[in-house]
Amino acid sequence: MFSTRSNGNLMLTAIAVLLFGMSGMSLAKEGKEAKEEKKFDKKDLPAAVTTAFQKAYPKAKIKGAGQEMKDSTLYYEIESIDGKAERSFLYLPDGTVFETEEGIEASMLPASVKAIISTDYPKGKIKKAEKITRGTTTEFEIKVVAGKEKTEVVLDSAGKVIKTEKRGVKNEKDEEDED
Repeated sequence: MFSTRSNGNLMLTAIAVLLFGMSGMSLAKEGKEAKEEKKFDKKDLPAAVTTAFQKAYPKAKIKGAGQEMKDSTLYYEIESIDGKAERSFLYLPDGTVFETEEGIEASMLPASVKAIISTDYPKGKIKKAEKITRGTTTEFEIKVVAGKEKTEVVLDSAGKVIKTEKRGVKNEKDEEDED
């Protein structure tokens, strides 16, 4: 049989292998997440992206920048503010805009979208609205709060519901902190 010393060494080796394996899995997971979305300084954006952004929004200030992988495609993200308008963009490396997200007032939503929100959430209050544009497709992402329930609804410009996600709201302060 094995001696006590041999069993002790075997046990230490097993623990070391287990810990090393767990840390390796953690590092692999972190590496994968880093590939999906990575924040960096705006000066690290490709020149084509910076030029396209500055040409389209000469008075806007860049609040944040990053890169993101979606479906094996690399995008550069710019978060900006232009006066009171907050926008987020996804650019292809050549400076082509792939997606624009812009915060808008509820009063600026199309009548078809407002009608669905008021019908589906009669006691709901719109807390946040965003207009999302990808090419010629426009969607609206709306956060509606009714009592203790918060729902995020995505609709197309005709008012067709594309997606809903319900979440509980702890209290009004938590709600304000999220947005």
